[in-house]
Amino acid sequence: MKIDVDDLSSSVMSELNKWSDDKSNKINEHVKKRGKEMVEAIKSDAPKKTGKYAKGWKAKVTLGKDYVKIKGANTTRPELTHLLENGHRTAGGTKMTRKFPHIKRNEEKYNELLLEDIKGEFE
Repeated sequence: MKIDVDDLSSSVMSELNKWSDDKSNKINEHVKKRGKEMVEAIKSDAPKKTGKYAKGWKAKVTLGKDYVKIKGANTTRPELTHLLENGHRTAGGTKMTRKFPHIKRNEEKYNELLLEDIKGEFE
């Protein structure tokens, strides 16, 4: 491939843009994959009295020009997430309920896995 000296700058920028777009697409795929895996892990680890709370976990992907964001949220019983994750005082205020840690540990685990995936794209 021959490039005229006058076109060198635009050719370099074109190649860098292709490379950048390719990396962005791959990172977006990693984010989607790990986010969905995280939500499935939270569902699996969530307490299952009736199963409605565990089934309510969903992943929402938001794609922007320069970013991708995935948010895991409970759509059926969002008010229970903090109470189950951390426990809470009983009605009398003298005792604490049992904690069911299922959100934070999965969030941390899948953030680490995502970081490894992204680092792997640049090695």
